[in-house]
Amino acid sequence: MDRKALGQRHFTEPMMQLSESLKAAIGSQDWQEFNPEPLVHYYQAMFAESLPELIDQAMDDSEIADLESDQVHCFGLLMLRDMFRRFHKQLRPDTADGKWVDPLFRQIADKHELPPEALVDDGKPYDVKDPNAPWAGSLGALMGLPGSEIVRAQGRSLQTVQKQTANRPSQSEASAATAATPALADSDEIEYRRAGFFSSAPPWMVSSLIHGLVLLMLALVTLDPVEIAKNVLTVTPTDEAGQEMEEFSLEQIEPDSMEEEMIEEPVISPPTTVQAVEAIEVETPDAVLMVGTEMPDMIDAIAPMDALTQSLTSAMEATTEFSARSTDMKKELLKKYGGSEATEAAVTKALEWFQRHQLPNGAWNLHHNIACGNKCGNPGDEKAKDSFNGATALALLPFLGAGQTHMQGKYKGTVHRGLQFIAGNMKVKNQGGLITGDCRDGSGTMYSHGLCAIVLCEAYAMTEDPALAKPAQAALNYIAFTQNKTGGGWRYTPGQEGDTSVVGWMVMALKSGHMGHLVVPPNTVRGASLFLDRVSADNGVYYGYTAPQKKASTTAVGLLCRMYLGWDKEHPSLKKGVDYLAKIGLNKNDAYHNYYSAQVLRQYGGPQWDAFNKEMSEWLVETQESQGHAIGSWYFKSGHTGGRGGRLAITALCTMTLEVYYRHLPLYAEAAAEDDFPL
Repeated sequence: MDRKALGQRHFTEPMMQLSESLKAAIGSQDWQEFNPEPLVHYYQAMFAESLPELIDQAMDDSEIADLESDQVHCFGLLMLRDMFRRFHKQLRPDTADGKWVDPLFRQIADKHELPPEALVDDGKPYDVKDPNAPWAGSLGALMGLPGSEIVRAQGRSLQTVQKQTANRPSQSEASAATAATPALADSDEIEYRRAGFFSSAPPWMVSSLIHGLVLLMLALVTLDPVEIAKNVLTVTPTDEAGQEMEEFSLEQIEPDSMEEEMIEEPVISPPTTVQAVEAIEVETPDAVLMVGTEMPDMIDAIAPMDALTQSLTSAMEATTEFSARSTDMKKELLKKYGGSEATEAAVTKALEWFQRHQLPNGAWNLHHNIACGNKCGNPGDEKAKDSFNGATALALLPFLGAGQTHMQGKYKGTVHRGLQFIAGNMKVKNQGGLITGDCRDGSGTMYSHGLCAIVLCEAYAMTEDPALAKPAQAALNYIAFTQNKTGGGWRYTPGQEGDTSVVGWMVMALKSGHMGHLVVPPNTVRGASLFLDRVSADNGVYYGYTAPQKKASTTAVGLLCRMYLGWDKEHPSLKKGVDYLAKIGLNKNDAYHNYYSAQVLRQYGGPQWDAFNKEMSEWLVETQESQGHAIGSWYFKSGHTGGRGGRLAITALCTMTLEVYYRHLPLYAEAAAEDDFPL
């Protein structure tokens, strides 16, 4: 198929479908008046000039062929919504506010079966001043286009709308001008555009989009049809239309057209705070992740201070612990502990899969199929559909494990948007004088919070970004606040008697916070040790879920916690527990077990690790999806994890299992730093 046919099929046709849906949605409304003129100019500037030109320059034939209709529909819908939000008063002059805009676009999204989550944002117009704006990165990934160029295209298109609507002729002038303008034959019409406003657009889509646009606008019939046709066909090119985005200022648009209309009932509510919202200034340009609330100093918020000073005295530098993820150290550790080019290639493919399934608001969902139109399949169960925070944390952990942060790396935009989502949805409270940040969501309960806390603490420890210090500390404070007061554990709800699974994530969060020199109360650590004592069997060799039991997966969790809590490599119970896990080996039906067993055996080392690693690494590389939209992911039956978390959770665990070589420095290496938790 030639390039013209590819463009028609994969871009022009989906855009025309969206145009028809927009026309039908507007036509179904009981509105006294609708002025389509701003829409005419925007559609022409964005979808018939800037975007086709960008596609033509940035995408080869195979990339255009990979464009799916739902990708184009979602992209076009979000861009059009942004224009409608900005120019709502011009579009409906008889309506005081723009509250009608979002319901209109939800109706169109339903028509095209787009997931509601794809439309969720803060309800504000997009930032077209910053070429690295998060919204553009998300939409760029959706279309396979550079986000910075999308910002520029949107800025230029909005500028065009503003200027054309400001200079609109009177009705009598329009009629006279129309009478003096002869009708153009199709071939002449196309040539006319190429010489003017559409001179840079590729020829494969100009004619059909313009004819479709004329028909669409004529169907709205709220302006004189002749005038509409005249406006479409005679827009005068200007030098300003081609200026760089930096020269476009939103302040040039009339203030009343730029009112920020918030979504009345967003799917994801903003964080609830106890104290007044306050702007937070940070030095790092990318650091916009602070919880937007006034907080006292986190260290001062936890009393008594003298009882906690020891929590920092034995900590080694965060850059030492997490430097295992740096490029040079990764290569060394991969070679030393049995990684390979094949395992690293699998990790890279998995990160690409995660990037493709990030939602425009920066989040992920355990129903990952909402981001791809169910091209991958195997989403989590119905109870997982509201677990945005937990799913986002699961998706971010593999990026951080590979050394990718919001400040460096190929995926820094992806990581930045994910961190921003988590920090922005944290519910900050003052609980008994302790400033806490609650990251629970939907059915994710305390699981979600533990995962988010690990992400925030790791990201802070890896970058020392001051914008992450407070949300990371607030997440740790919430862990301390919600610990069961008698048994020392954590489970589904705050204060509930614990289970080993949730405790494992909490201990990892506490450890990551400790590595970042954040405050970890000694009593919280002692409580976790007390819980492990209560669910252990045979003097700490085996661990159950909520009671003593010889169970493989929870034994792996319990032993890894013991390692981090200070057990020596020669501890007899640890040695016996490692033997037990080594005999079980890889479990091809339990990604959760493999994730924890890999960490325990890798930290312990020796022939037991070598045997486990050989089987594990070869099997994961072989079973990773290698074709279709699911390429780079994993899915197999994995008990509760596979059922609840689906493909996204399984892929996260498998990716982190293949990062085990360098996620953390060896605990038992020669001359290892003393880094036990304060007890």
